Amino acid sequence: MTNSDTSQQPDYQLIDSNESLKDFCTGISRNDYLIVDTEFLREKTYYPELCLVQLKQREHLACIDTLAINDLSPLQALMLDETITKVFHAASQDMEIFVMLFKQAPAPVFDTQIAAPLLGYQDQIGYGNLVKAVLDINLGKAHTRADWTRRPLPEQQLQYALDDVIHLENIYLNLRQRLDKKGRLHWLDGAFAELSEMSKYNRPAAQQWQRLRAATNMKGVQLATLQALAEWRELQARERNKPKNWVLKDDAITDLAKQRPTTLTELSHVRSVTKPIVDKLGDKLVAVIADAANREPESLPEFIRQEKPDTQTQVVIEAISAVVAAVAMDNDIHPSQIASRKDLHQCIVKGDSSPLGSWQRTLAGDAIVQFLQGDCLIGYDDGKITLMPRPV
Repeated sequence: MTNSDTSQQPDYQLIDSNESLKDFCTGISRNDYLIVDTEFLREKTYYPELCLVQLKQREHLACIDTLAINDLSPLQALMLDETITKVFHAASQDMEIFVMLFKQAPAPVFDTQIAAPLLGYQDQIGYGNLVKAVLDINLGKAHTRADWTRRPLPEQQLQYALDDVIHLENIYLNLRQRLDKKGRLHWLDGAFAELSEMSKYNRPAAQQWQRLRAATNMKGVQLATLQALAEWRELQARERNKPKNWVLKDDAITDLAKQRPTTLTELSHVRSVTKPIVDKLGDKLVAVIADAANREPESLPEFIRQEKPDTQTQVVIEAISAVVAAVAMDNDIHPSQIASRKDLHQCIVKGDSSPLGSWQRTLAGDAIVQFLQGDCLIGYDDGKITLMPRPV
């Protein structure tokens, strides 16, 4: 077992001026990949406040103090250079920040959290757990909740931030080599391309209601009200740069959509709506609710509208899950990468493997279809799930 040792870390640059940023980015721009991580705060804001960017590529290692620099164009050119693969772990939040800053998504990208399950690691594995699993290194957690807006940044805090790219480079090279050896690198092309699609980060305010679970149980004017309130809250949060739940909590939107108060007095009797909200936003909320009465609700998207499978179907899903698990283990892949329970439900509905992705169908499609057609049996042998043809 190895522990993280900051005394043995390589030298790095703390970049806190326009000139030093330009020099660093110029020196690194000729390389084929770039390890990237960010430190930011958004507990009190709608938009994340970028505080630090950590970069590594072979001998180049730096912390960029984005609060001290007013011209990030050299970093922008580096992140948007399509000849350089940007490597992240759990890329979505980092990508969101760069889209916000540069109005364009970095591409191409490689996400080690997405890649790891193709080598048998846990789905959605955290960075610390992946470092332990691949490199046998235990990372410290002392600065997990650090305030990255304060200056100067303590040396130990900077070293903690650098760990995220120092070890990530080794993980990237390790995973990439093993995936390439197994012929699986191209399996990730679609998932990585999706990370660079602008639609992933520019979700219209009018679609924010789809994130509310209560939408599945509403229709008619209640659903229209919930949709109007969710859109209004989103726009308010953006305008005020405050977290959405600071404007109005999810349960308040749900209760307002169900009860539809028409006066401030009625609004004040909605338990989940606090008095400060009534005093400050009451008139606006009543107006939004009144306007929603004349609004046709948007239809529930397919992924929301799907009915919950009955008991018999759930049992069949469990059985097919075992089929998928057997295929996954034979190929050293985490089963979640082949099919979700929703995917398997759709396989049952359609009677084939068409709901799966391309490489997932190639790998497990035949086994799923054979099971659905009664030509495949599930067995258990020597501690492993096995698949066998049905006796004639």
